[in-house]
Amino acid sequence: MVAMNKNIEKLLEKIIQQNEMLIQEQDSKKKAEEKLPERALEEATSERSVIGQKISLTELLDTNTKLIKDMLDGSKLIVNRYTIGRNAKTNVHIFYVKDLVDKVTLSQVKAKISKLEVNYLINLEVIIDELKPKGSGLFPTTKYTERYDTMVSDLLQGKVVVICDHTPYALVAPITFWELFQTEVEYSTSYGAFTNRLMRMFGFLLNVFLPSVYIAMEKFHLGDIKSEIIKGWFEGKEVLSPFWEMVIIIFVFKIASDVSLHIYKSLGLLVTIIATLVVGEYSVTIHLISDTSLVVAGIAQLSGLLIIVKGIIPLATTLSWSMLIVANFFGFTGLIIAFTLCFIWATSLKPFGVPYLSPFIPFKPWEFKDSFWRGDMKKIINSKHSFRE
Repeated sequence: MVAMNKNIEKLLEKIIQQNEMLIQEQDSKKKAEEKLPERALEEATSERSVIGQKISLTELLDTNTKLIKDMLDGSKLIVNRYTIGRNAKTNVHIFYVKDLVDKVTLSQVKAKISKLEVNYLINLEVIIDELKPKGSGLFPTTKYTERYDTMVSDLLQGKVVVICDHTPYALVAPITFWELFQTEVEYSTSYGAFTNRLMRMFGFLLNVFLPSVYIAMEKFHLGDIKSEIIKGWFEGKEVLSPFWEMVIIIFVFKIASDVSLHIYKSLGLLVTIIATLVVGEYSVTIHLISDTSLVVAGIAQLSGLLIIVKGIIPLATTLSWSMLIVANFFGFTGLIIAFTLCFIWATSLKPFGVPYLSPFIPFKPWEFKDSFWRGDMKKIINSKHSFRE
């Protein structure tokens, strides 16, 4: 007679009675096979902070879910689970806090994710594109983060967080334009609470407009400059015009930055040396480009590093090239018109029904305490926040 038994005490009793038995390890092996190797919790790489929480998301959705639940212990956290993909299944979780979440955003996110049909889903990029409203162009209407404290803070502000399996970052909605200049470190220390965001906004403007202002001034307004010293900045023996100088310098910078992200780390120094020699020394020596063009382009590109984390770089890069072309043909008049059109475009955007430039448009000064600068933490935490007009 053959019988199956999982009770250890009864099995020991059978052994004492000298009964024969077959110990099957199928279940334990199956569990071992199902448990995937997991990367240890590590420090955030793209959103590093000197002070504050260090750990970032991992590729395993279950681990991320457990940590978020632990950090929001006592709250009415809700997790909606979806499975997306026809050829390969990927789990997607939507997180929100009941009674705090913006219901319009939640309904739109749920509706679009539940109707999403793709052959496979490797990361969140497909969902980001799906949630992007029509007509928004390159303006980011969602943000991504790899920090748990950022996600928890956003959830308690009534936002929706989306995480999918095998992806070590999360998607947050809704956002306003000014949130792209915020970092979590500002909520861990008072250092730079008033100046950091303003500095990033100024860096964004420098990255977009500094090269085009230089081109417009040299081509259309050089005669209006009275100072001989400043005139000397524009007058040289260079072979190329300032417009093509700027194009070449920015293009080489883009090559160096893109290559440094995709090659072996050990070759990063070689790329830096080659770019420095080609652009910084030899091109100036042979009068291919001017010193002034090199300085202007360098400041613009360094300013762009202030905003590289929050996903605003594609917008800044596109605007920078567009303004450069406009300035070369139409000068300051064209720049003013182009800026006005972009401003009107941004003003018209309402992703998830939220005014994109709020609290500036519509004007809500009581919301400034956590927009252009970081105000008193107690007031920020206890104040009632609304995304709507």
